[in-house]
Amino acid sequence: MGAGWRRLKERVRESIPGTAGELTSNARNKMMMKTATDFSAQVRKCERAIRTAQGANAELLSTTKATMTLPLPNTYEDSNAGAGSATSSLNLVGGPHFKADTVGRVTNESGHKLETEVLAPLTRWQDVHLQLAARYKDLENTRLELDSRRRTVTELSSRVSAMRARLGAGGGGAKPEAKLDATIRTLSHKEAKLKVTTQNFEQQESLLARDLAALIADGQYLKHYVAAALRLQGGALLGAADAFGELTSAPTPPPPVVASPVGTPTRSQTDGGAVGFAVPSAVAPMGMGAPSRTTSDASNPYHSQGAGTLGGGAVGTGTLPMDRPAVYSSNGSAGSAPMGSSKRYSEPETMVLPDVPAKSAEGMPAARFPVAEQPPAAASDNPYSSVRGYNYA
Repeated sequence: MGAGWRRLKERVRESIPGTAGELTSNARNKMMMKTATDFSAQVRKCERAIRTAQGANAELLSTTKATMTLPLPNTYEDSNAGAGSATSSLNLVGGPHFKADTVGRVTNESGHKLETEVLAPLTRWQDVHLQLAARYKDLENTRLELDSRRRTVTELSSRVSAMRARLGAGGGGAKPEAKLDATIRTLSHKEAKLKVTTQNFEQQESLLARDLAALIADGQYLKHYVAAALRLQGGALLGAADAFGELTSAPTPPPPVVASPVGTPTRSQTDGGAVGFAVPSAVAPMGMGAPSRTTSDASNPYHSQGAGTLGGGAVGTGTLPMDRPAVYSSNGSAGSAPMGSSKRYSEPETMVLPDVPAKSAEGMPAARFPVAEQPPAAASDNPYSSVRGYNYA
């Protein structure tokens, strides 16, 4: 009987329920191979993710190098003939300190190190797993052959015992004895083959168990390879960022304002400013009174950058008349607020107020916007929570 046919018959016989107890054990290799196969799927996922990240970072660095070496767009003067010539020649997008060769160098170095120090070991681990998987299949075939030969030897031994029993009971004869001798020779031949197959199986099983254990033990180094991949990719990105050098941007002066060649007056001619950002030449004063100062105090970070203050008191005194409430505006919205508001960077807005009510007998102005009396506020350690020191007119 050929080895292939013997294995096929044994595989079919083992599929019959109730024959599991008669099989040769290969449980440890079966479980270790299943564990290694499941882990190999995770290794493939990590390798695929690392290669994807490497490709994305390489594309990012390549695009960065190509973009940073392009010139910035120029500004142009208006003329009768069209756009005219460029008024200024600006630097490259990456600036004067950008080193394009550094980006290319870190890209090549990180890719080479990632391939040799991370991806190559992961590939070798998977190759070893595939080799052990092929050896496991060979071991299973050897096990099927061993079980088949063992069953054959068991059947021949039973037949020889039965033939000897019949010869002893019937007195024997030449023909039965010759048949018994032939069966004994066949049994000896099958036992010899069974012995060889058993030794072969035991050797293969022990070697495969040893190699599978080593392969599974090497799985603990996967974390080191993933960490190395992250460091290499991060180092490449940081090295590319260092290629920019000093990140400073010199402000570009705006082009000079000239008359439009088409003959149509522009807002720069009529309003005295650039088109789109002109300031009217005659504008009504903002707020409720004349501005107290014309320039902002640069040393005061909470002083409004606009031209105008609150109230209509004496110029430069910062005082408010007793019969006029303070009006504050923030982010374009105006409204009344009591003294002590903590709003900053306020801009006065134009606001029409109703007639001033008459003063009371004590000389105090009547409430313009009466509100319910509030309990005294708790003391605050915030120096900007209230505004004090106002002199009432």
